[in-house]
Order: sequence, then C-alpha cells, then structure tokens
Amino acid sequence: MSFPRLHIVTDSLDVIRGVLGHGPVAVQVRVKSHDREAYALTVAALELCRPAGALCLVDDRVGVALAAGADGVHVGADDLPVAAARRALGPSAILGATCRNPADARAAVAAGATYLGVGPAFATSSKTGLPDPIGPAGVAAVTGAVPGTPVIAIAGITPERVGLLDCHGVAAISAVAGDPAGATVAFLRALDDRDGRSASSGAPVISGAVA
Repeated sequence: MSFPRLHIVTDSLDVIRGVLGHGPVAVQVRVKSHDREAYALTVAALELCRPAGALCLVDDRVGVALAAGADGVHVGADDLPVAAARRALGPSAILGATCRNPADARAAVAAGATYLGVGPAFATSSKTGLPDPIGPAGVAAVTGAVPGTPVIAIAGITPERVGLLDCHGVAAISAVAGDPAGATVAFLRALDDRDGRSASSGAPVISGAVA
C-alpha cells in the first residue's frame, strides 16, 4: 500500500473512529500506562483500522505490536534501538524511528527503519521535555539525507503549517483531538494542495505486518 502522509497519534478510540474513512491515514496507538491497556486498545484499534484500510502502528511497545498483530511500531530516541526492534519484528513489519538530524536519520535507516518521525518541527504542548524545535529547515535537511525514505514531521503541526514542510507527510496529536473528522479532512486537503497530487499517487510503497 502507498505509505500514508497523515499519521494520527492517539490513545482514544473516539479519535480513531473520527479520523477513518476520509482518506489514507496511519494510526499510531500511544499508551503510556500498562502493556495490558496498550494491548487492549491496539486490538480495538485494529478492528477499526482493518476494514478502513488504515495502517495501525504501536508507539514504543514492540511486544504489544507483536501480540496484537499490528502493522508495525514506532520507536523513540529513548526506546528500544532500531536494530534491536527490527530483529524482534522481522523483516516485513513497518518500523518508524524518531530522528532530528541527518546523521541520526541515515543511521536509523541503515539499522532497519522504514520511515522516520522527525521533530519537534514546531513548539508543542502535546508532550513535555522535548528539545528545541528544528523548524522547516531542520525537517528538510533530514528529508534530503534519506532519499526514498518517508519522513513524517511531528510536533506543532497544523493544516496551515503543512505547506512549510519539505517531507513526505505529517503526524498530528492535539490538532485532531477536538474534531477528528474535520481536522483529518483539513490535513489531507492541505497535503494535496502542497503536493499538487492525489493522496495516493506517487507515494512510497511500504507493506507491513507484524507476524
């Protein structure tokens, strides 16, 4: 499948229901409490994502993704190393890695990452303790360092800021929480306007499933 340009990071089934059915998206399940809760939410998310043709990824928790049968995992800078996550997941699963500079981006791709989450692109209140924003120039530098690898900008992204970013796509958290359906439509329209093409044409193709 063509790799989605819009990633929704959430711990809410209501948000997941709202973002599906408007165009290609990837849902990243992010639960910061216990594995049992993360597993239950991932299983429920998969029941919604599968019929809608949406990717379902799990933030941080490789074991949860394997147990639930998700499409892949996203690992942060302080999580399991990319190479270790790839060994655990096998060759076919989607594996995202958080990066903020070209050197780390190239290393993550070499270690087995299939896409990169890059940021913080802008200041955000969705997560505390983040480093300073790298801005559009920092995102573009990473994009240029890993041609052929989808770069997903994250943090502080709004539909109005999409046009500032030179990357495959964007991730949204708080920007979709209030009106998931409306915000999803606005993001997808902004991405189409930026790229001058349909949501699916010309996008990198990445197939993923956790065995």
